[in-house]
Amino acid sequence: MTHFKKIGPDDYYFSAFASLARHNIYIVLHSIDAYIGKPSKHDDDAKINNFNCLNYIINNGKKKSDIIEKITSKLEYHFPFLELLLHNKNY
Repeated sequence: MTHFKKIGPDDYYFSAFASLARHNIYIVLHSIDAYIGKPSKHDDDAKINNFNCLNYIINNGKKKSDIIEKITSKLEYHFPFLELLLHNKNY
């Protein structure tokens, strides 16, 4: 009979997965910044909100432009679940 340990709320079992996911987001956003010609200068993957592509969408999201289309297409490609958020007209 195999005994399994129940993972408690104070266990750090999933911290490696969360850290890897955060770093993958950093890599994708860094590559999108380079793709649109506005490369990022920072090296801290904990500060995801400092990327030029995200700031460009926040500041110019209502306007239609080629840069917005490039950013959203890359975001949809790498993060398919964002398609629901990017094209939802109810918010």
